[in-house]
Amino acid sequence: MPDPIHDGDLHLALEGTRQLLYQFAESSRQSAEALASTESDPARAQALRQMGDDAQALWEHLEQTYLKKLEKCTTDLARMRLQTRMGQLALRLLERLEPDFTALDLCKAVLDDLMEDTGALRGFLVLTRDGGEEVEIVAAREFNSLDLDADEYNVSRSLLEPCLKGGRSLRIDEAQNDKRFSAETSIVSEGLRSALVVPLVFAGQVVGAIYLANNAIGGAFSAEDEDLLGAFGSILAANIQSLLHSTDLKDEKAKILDELRSQYRFHELIGQSPAIQKLLSTIAQIADTDATVLIQGESGTGKELVARALHFNSSRVKGPFVVINCAALPETLLESELFGHEKGAFTGAISRKLGRFEQANGGTIFLDEISSMPPALQAKLLRVLQEREFQRLGDLKTIHVNVRVIAATNQPLEKLVGNGSFREDLYYRLNVLPLHLPPLRERPEDIPLLVEYFLARYTTGTPKEGLEITPEVVQALESCKFPGNVRELQNLIQRLILFCRTDLIKLEDLPESLRSGNPSMSVTKLPANRLLRTVPQSNAELKKQKEKLRVLFKSYTADLETRFAEAAVSRTGGNISKAAKETGMNRVQLHSLLRRKRQAADGSSPS
Repeated sequence: MPDPIHDGDLHLALEGTRQLLYQFAESSRQSAEALASTESDPARAQALRQMGDDAQALWEHLEQTYLKKLEKCTTDLARMRLQTRMGQLALRLLERLEPDFTALDLCKAVLDDLMEDTGALRGFLVLTRDGGEEVEIVAAREFNSLDLDADEYNVSRSLLEPCLKGGRSLRIDEAQNDKRFSAETSIVSEGLRSALVVPLVFAGQVVGAIYLANNAIGGAFSAEDEDLLGAFGSILAANIQSLLHSTDLKDEKAKILDELRSQYRFHELIGQSPAIQKLLSTIAQIADTDATVLIQGESGTGKELVARALHFNSSRVKGPFVVINCAALPETLLESELFGHEKGAFTGAISRKLGRFEQANGGTIFLDEISSMPPALQAKLLRVLQEREFQRLGDLKTIHVNVRVIAATNQPLEKLVGNGSFREDLYYRLNVLPLHLPPLRERPEDIPLLVEYFLARYTTGTPKEGLEITPEVVQALESCKFPGNVRELQNLIQRLILFCRTDLIKLEDLPESLRSGNPSMSVTKLPANRLLRTVPQSNAELKKQKEKLRVLFKSYTADLETRFAEAAVSRTGGNISKAAKETGMNRVQLHSLLRRKRQAADGSSPS
């Protein structure tokens, strides 16, 4: 794919055209003047001079009418292209943003995007602390450490210092020929050719800098690249300061690490069933190993949640956790995403791209929907699992990585191996530590705990905090099959919270398809437990809590009476009189309880 025409090329072409037209007009005028001076006929001499004047007028007309407009178009085109690149960078960043995105995450993501956009082969991003007295590298690519004092940063430091102190960007087209730096022995020894250093400025203060370099070619970075980093750097600096909230960067790193450990310690793997308890025990045993894990389970059972728990409870917690869905991309794109590519490896490969395996170096990569991986890529993945090495597309260099692999699938891989759609040797390489996630229908005893967890999760800190759910609703949910598993239950609770107009989610709030059935209820699962454990802080809260308990216990009592009546009649084969005699209850009362149950099922009011 040919390189695009740069603004400098367009300006040179326009200037060349201007000079050519001017020389033509001037030559025509001079020739006409020379001929006129030798002409004896005054009329012919005047006509020749007029031709010279017309040539000059034509040149002025062309310059004013066309050349200046072309020059303006060139300037507008450059501005539009810069805005387009800015928009593409912003869009890529927005696609990667997550609710728990930190300043460090932002720096790493922006550095990756800027390197890909400009074609830089290495780079890093620094932030200043203590008023600029200390400089810390927070993201680096193609460097072996994050220590700015390391020998590999010798060149970078000499270029970085004036940028941080003076607040001005620096662009080098050919370092060894640049009089400013040609005397630097480190620049010569390391073979630096192109470099671009741009300060990050916030509120008039330099808060960091971006350093990009290319040792392969001279003039790798254009003036437009410099403008791009300057404009995008201002946005980046503002967002970093917003995320940091004046917190010490080292403290934030420790806090982020603690939060990640806590978030995925296991408390989101909710359940008291034997299947879940066994799963939690297994995760605790295998988390801090480097062995490959294969997680199998239906969609919605929490495979990625288990993978994150494994990573954040291992010694790799300080490394990245990289996720890729093998079913979300076609084969050609999937290979590039996994292993990366070099510039020009295929149509559209305008710069080098690091693959997910390379990004996950030192951490964990989670290959979701591994069963969808095409056979050709299965062979390449097998090599990575065996040798921990691969090659980028379009490159012969072998890259070695230190990565733990966790794979997941909702398809039975044994069957896929049997029909030949999945490699048997790859299956055995993946199935070192197998984990099976049970579907929700096999552990209905976990549903009340999950309901309470999601209810608290989506109401805490909102106007609907304190929202309760009736036992009839919990019973109805326990009887559901939930083909979408925990994810389906989670989405259902969110909908119920959203559309509930009172302080209590009742049976009529459920979709019609979920209202049938009334299985027995354990007192330990009653939603009132949360109310009873919560101590009110004011008289108004006490009254509100008492009213909620009154409504809940009225519902519990009605349910208990109904089940009492149904059980008595069932024991006597449907004989209400005999059931009343055996239980010591008045026949009319017993009949009334049964009628109330039928009316509730029909949705009618008691008479």
